Parts: sequence; C-alpha cells; structure tokens
Amino acid sequence: MNNEFELKEIINEVEENGIVYEKRTVFKVYEDGTEEIAYTVKHVKEKPSEPQPTQLDRIEEQLAARNDALRQEGADALTLELLERGIL
Repeated sequence: MNNEFELKEIINEVEENGIVYEKRTVFKVYEDGTEEIAYTVKHVKEKPSEPQPTQLDRIEEQLAARNDALRQEGADALTLELLERGIL
C-alpha cells in the first residue's frame, strides 16, 4: 500500500441513551481510493444555555414592577376616595 494519502473528515451527531454527541471521524484516503479510519472523537454536544439577563434587562424589569405597583396604588386611592364621597 502506498503511503501517500489525504485526510477526509466527517462530522455527525449521534444519540446514545438520550445524550447527543458530536462525532468526528477522520479518514486517510489513499491514492488508490481505499480509506482507513485515522481516528474518531466523540464529545457531548452542549445544549445552548439560556441567555443571562443583562443589567439593563434587570433594571427594566424592576421599573416595570414599580410602575405596576404605583398604578395599583393610584387606582386604590381613587377608589377609596370615591367610596368615601359616596360616589361608588
């Protein structure tokens, strides 16, 4: 067998026991067309992580909650005033 060869890589996903792996197989492809597996690497494919909220996201969330609370306080005060005046 001639020692001249090129490398060919195949990447695919495989699932085993509910775990998704990325499998990379590298082949030696010789001039006569024969192929030989040089090596195979398999590693766990990470699930995309949830993006963490930025500082701006947290500030906006707090402002929205505070605005809701203020709105409710205003509605409660108005309702109480209307009840005291006998309008409601």
